[in-house]
Amino acid sequence: MTLTVVRLAERAGVAPHVVRYYTRRGLLSPERDPGNGYRRYAEKDIARLRFIRLARRAGCSLDDIALILEGLDRRTLSEEWLRSRWQQRLDETRSKLMALNEVAGALVRVLAHCESDPPRASDVQALSSWMQRALQYTPRT
Repeated sequence: MTLTVVRLAERAGVAPHVVRYYTRRGLLSPERDPGNGYRRYAEKDIARLRFIRLARRAGCSLDDIALILEGLDRRTLSEEWLRSRWQQRLDETRSKLMALNEVAGALVRVLAHCESDPPRASDVQALSSWMQRALQYTPRT
């Protein structure tokens, strides 16, 4: 049984544009109907599309997903490689979280400083001075 873009999208629970995008990225490889040139997907593409969505939710990049799918297709994917890649993603995510926490802290200080000393800057130098004070500000808790 072959599926159209719309039918595959319905079966996998995604929008048709998602199927088209992943096809353009090479993550899905439909055949072409010789009669009309339409893309025709196989039942296996449902599982493939679901895997892509789950891997994205787990933080995998589309490049990672392409490598995983290629390894599965060639039967060369190793558990060690997967574990290593996922550990790398976790480390990168934790690093990004730390950076975002620093940004959030800075925004808390800036907003708290707005309450005690609203910015009345008329030029970049004045606003810079205000920001410097704001970023050093310790909000009262």
